[in-house]
Amino acid sequence: MKKAFFTLLFLLPLTVLAFDFQVVVPSGQTLYFDTVAGGVSVVYPHVGDYASAWNGFDKPTGALTIPSQVSYQGINYPVVSVGPAAFYSCAGLTSVVISHGITTIGNSAFNGCTAMDSVAIPASITSIGSQSFGACSSLTSICVYAPEPPTTASGAFYNVSLSACVLYVPCESASAYMSVAPWSGFGSIVAMPCSVTVSTAVNNTERGSVTGAGTYLHGTQVTLTATPADGFSFICWNDGDTRNPRLVEATSDITLIAMFFALIHDTIDLMPTFYQLQVLSNNDALGLGVGTATLPEGTVAEVCALPLVGGRFAGWSDGENVNPRHIIVTGDQTITALFDRVGVTAPEAQKWSVFSEGMNLTVTCPEGQNVTVYDIRGRIVTSTRASSSPLSFVLPSAGVYVVSVGGAGARKVVVE
Repeated sequence: MKKAFFTLLFLLPLTVLAFDFQVVVPSGQTLYFDTVAGGVSVVYPHVGDYASAWNGFDKPTGALTIPSQVSYQGINYPVVSVGPAAFYSCAGLTSVVISHGITTIGNSAFNGCTAMDSVAIPASITSIGSQSFGACSSLTSICVYAPEPPTTASGAFYNVSLSACVLYVPCESASAYMSVAPWSGFGSIVAMPCSVTVSTAVNNTERGSVTGAGTYLHGTQVTLTATPADGFSFICWNDGDTRNPRLVEATSDITLIAMFFALIHDTIDLMPTFYQLQVLSNNDALGLGVGTATLPEGTVAEVCALPLVGGRFAGWSDGENVNPRHIIVTGDQTITALFDRVGVTAPEAQKWSVFSEGMNLTVTCPEGQNVTVYDIRGRIVTSTRASSSPLSFVLPSAGVYVVSVGGAGARKVVVE
């Protein structure tokens, strides 16, 4: 019996994964990351033959944005590269935006993405590998934000009709791209606008301020700094990025909102002991735990659970369900916000939509659905049952809101 048992084990296929962790990125796709020097790299799921790398995994589809950082188990990791064959033969991708901070696009990274019609490449890219965009037969436009052409393998666009593509480059960089292959092979090279507006706002003007907004030359690296007022703490930007100061590449008009939260102070010693308060999420794709900080002993810190698209706050890891809540800092503490996925089941799986105009929010959904609007801190702004459609709400201030409709899902809305 033992001999037969060991023979069976020997015959079982060995599956070796190429990644350290997976994350659902803001554009909705599940991507796979491996730790490398300086951060993480986007990789394909299986080690081995490119052709079988996605066996058992769903290939990313639609409009993809590869973020500049990802969060896993409460730790933020900068994304520094797109690995070789990371999206090999992902024929359902329609467009790709690569965020600033990523420096390398590996060999065959997007080879065989036959439906992809546009690509945006940041100024931080220094190297583009062989056949990185090979056989991307639907490509019609590429935006490259680097003032100088990045080092690019001669076969990067193998089997792509460059004469049918438009290449967009920074203002005053067109001649540089026209003089070097493969960029010189594009049918049209267009200079993008010379100036870009970077705008900022805060969720409450009494809680803090932001510096760095203005009009800049295209491609300028802009530093945004969020400064909290006394008694408040910066938590994140409206897109979930927690870096402060934050470097933004001025490639298109953008508005970023700084989110500040209250710190309520009891009597604190003149020479206090500081402790680390960590506020985590059980699933970063469904919601954020906000309030992580190093604080003096005795501080009463306000923390909150922020549901994201498709997520619903279900309580805290210590059994409490108040949101937001106050925690007295008495030592190093970790608390986790728990989120459930908002299911979509018939007949609730009917389409619904939400859009904002100024402070007005309009929700169109089937009658009888419960409509709930949450603010950035996870608090209910308003909740009602739809007796008619569309429903209109007047929101109290600019910021980020989460709209939930029955069991048909939840969506994030930025109100400016």
